[in-house]
Amino acid sequence: VITVSGHVRNLLLERRLAIPDRVSVIPEGPATMPEAVGGSVPSAAPYALMVGTVQPRKNYVHAATAWLQTRAASERLLLVVGEAGYRGGEIIRRIRMLDPNGRIRFLGRVPDSALARLYAHATVLMQSSLDEGFGLPVLEAMGAGVPCVVSDIGSLRELAGGAAIFVNTQDTEAFASSVDQVVSNGQLHGKLREAGRKQAAQYSWSRAAQDTLAV
Repeated sequence: VITVSGHVRNLLLERRLAIPDRVSVIPEGPATMPEAVGGSVPSAAPYALMVGTVQPRKNYVHAATAWLQTRAASERLLLVVGEAGYRGGEIIRRIRMLDPNGRIRFLGRVPDSALARLYAHATVLMQSSLDEGFGLPVLEAMGAGVPCVVSDIGSLRELAGGAAIFVNTQDTEAFASSVDQVVSNGQLHGKLREAGRKQAAQYSWSRAAQDTLAV
């Protein structure tokens, strides 16, 4: 059995669905993103970014509530990339009710070329998930040099190491405060950019392929 994270491996073992010495952890790699040049960059740059299917597990209502409490929201937008999944329409309606001034924009699913440009120009990535098996948007954002403020959950701790800011999944004040720190503190912003790129460089599909062949 191969799992993408130690977090998923632990879940399997807790449920007695696998034998410990028969489970190998092989992380995913970042997508091969096209070069982030050319094309149109959102006119509202700079902006914050969230990436992932709109569904309850992503905890987007919490993230939106936190974003609207930030000082950053007064001068920039939060862009949400991802198609509407299970209960996605309901979640989008709830957020729009919270956000009468239109500080949060839903872009839906976008081509890889557009996603690469969005990562390249984002000020911060927010990931407020209640649970993740891996956390690919965080890996992609770190690789693009985007500082990340993410949920303090097992898979994201494992993925980002010391290269992100971790917050309680339900603490909107802490989430808002952390985002404002990243946006306003140039030294912290630069430190996270550098640490994120180094952390992301440890992951690749080539390594994943080699480890899979070894299994």
